Amino acid sequence: MATQTKVPLQQYLQTSYEPDREFVDGEVLERSVGGYPHSRVQRRLLLALEKLSGASPLYICPELRVKVAEDRYRVIDLAVYRKEEPAERFPSAPPWIAVEVLSPTDPTADTLQKMEEYRSWGLAHVWLIDPESRRLFVYDQSSLKRVNQFELPELRIEISATSIF
Repeated sequence: MATQTKVPLQQYLQTSYEPDREFVDGEVLERSVGGYPHSRVQRRLLLALEKLSGASPLYICPELRVKVAEDRYRVIDLAVYRKEEPAERFPSAPPWIAVEVLSPTDPTADTLQKMEEYRSWGLAHVWLIDPESRRLFVYDQSSLKRVNQFELPELRIEISATSIF
């Protein structure tokens, strides 16, 4: 379970955490630190997206702290902005894609809550990768759906599980 510490928002914003932490309703939340499977999947997806970004500018940001609400800052494992780079240090505009990569100790309820926040924030694509089971999921309409590949119909792009695992 993530450790929580109450701090003022300004203190959180001025503090560097290693690894970075999230801020939810006045509490600083520790995040699960992924091991090599987490890192490898994140890197492979980043590289796959980078290869596909020729048709449309994509700004791929690993471990990005974002402002999803006044009292809520999350750290997205892989955030992808389309057409324009984020202008703020901690972007308050939603990315086009948010990808969460599960760590073995991530509580399911916390992961689903975060994904619902992303969807409510206005993201077009919310993806989840489970490196342990080698499965991909799309979060849509308040539920997870297992998929064999990620699809970006706007760019006619598909990213297969084999390119990620």
